[in-house]
Amino acid sequence: SGSLRHEHKAHSGSVLDIDWLDNTTFASCAADKSIIVWREDSVSPVKTFTGHKSDVNAIKWHPSGKYLASASDDGTVKIWSLSSDTAIHDFFGHSQQVYAVKWLPRSDKSIVASASFDGTVRIWDLVSDSCLRVLSAHTEAVHCLAFSSDGRFLASGSFDRKVRIWNVKDGSLFKTYCADDGIHDVQWAPKGKIAVAVANGLVVVFDPLVS
Repeated sequence: SGSLRHEHKAHSGSVLDIDWLDNTTFASCAADKSIIVWREDSVSPVKTFTGHKSDVNAIKWHPSGKYLASASDDGTVKIWSLSSDTAIHDFFGHSQQVYAVKWLPRSDKSIVASASFDGTVRIWDLVSDSCLRVLSAHTEAVHCLAFSSDGRFLASGSFDRKVRIWNVKDGSLFKTYCADDGIHDVQWAPKGKIAVAVANGLVVVFDPLVS
């Protein structure tokens, strides 16, 4: 069994997500509306971000490490930087809780996708500070999303029992996989296959690039 290295106590509500920046620094978010950046070997926070008005459900560092994206029950996506005490971007558009957030896997681009209980996926661009696309096909809450390793496709999973594969370049719906229950997670393999976590206890693997 592994040994306990450190305990980090600062949140006053349930911790909902964690993401590592590097081998020593990570961020956590919680139901207390806050985001905290930690170093593994210190019990004191490096940075505390506040600004969301409700639970912070998910966080993700940009591939370059420059930015941290957060998704909240307040319906917003916020972008943070260690060099600023407040959010450097606030994205509004979702009409319900935002449950997941993922960056395009390219360090030279600043594009982030969000999944919401309003049934949509939105793609945001930091450079233009705008929403590039609204991806609408799901009929229930979108619980998860993931970019393919080459950044060409975005997969989204919903309680409507469907995995949608989107073309990132033009926002078109590329392919749909129908499951027997709600979708809790989707993950791309490095070479194109997708693993899907289904509420009925199944893990399904398929290749959307094979007809």
